[in-house]
Amino acid sequence: MTYDRVHMRFLTVGGEINLVQRGFSNTITLTDSIGTTLGMAELRNKFNYFSLPLKLGVQLGNRAYIFGNVAFVPGYLLKAIAETPVFDANGQIIDYTWEDATETASQFELSTQVEVGIGVTKAKRYKFYVSAAKQQGWTNLFDNPASTFNIKSTGIIVSTGMKIEFGKGLLR
Repeated sequence: MTYDRVHMRFLTVGGEINLVQRGFSNTITLTDSIGTTLGMAELRNKFNYFSLPLKLGVQLGNRAYIFGNVAFVPGYLLKAIAETPVFDANGQIIDYTWEDATETASQFELSTQVEVGIGVTKAKRYKFYVSAAKQQGWTNLFDNPASTFNIKSTGIIVSTGMKIEFGKGLLR
């Protein structure tokens, strides 16, 4: 869900409400007791967040328009899951199990985002758009200060959507 307010015909201020999944995976080498390589496995982690991006931007054009935004993105952790492989007697991966990792993950995450996009206005009220954004985390995904992990989220976001304009122009 998005809210944008246009000032002076080109400056925008707004916010969003998002449910976002972030995560990472680590490839590990499996060895026996003397160090002989037996194979590779992947450890997967998923973090589900409720986030509220606060945006400041520029929008140029009316019918066809381009826009750009910068945003601060605070996020609150809803659930963290760690997936680990299950092996058979021959060392082959047969399944993955998951463990709730919410207690070891940081409950708050802060990121910044830069977004650019294009759009078109139809019937003076409906705005259709497509955008691409780069998001960079500033805080560690893990809460333990003694942890050797210092993992920060980063990602590319491609969005498409529709906005409906409300305001003075519709109420006249």
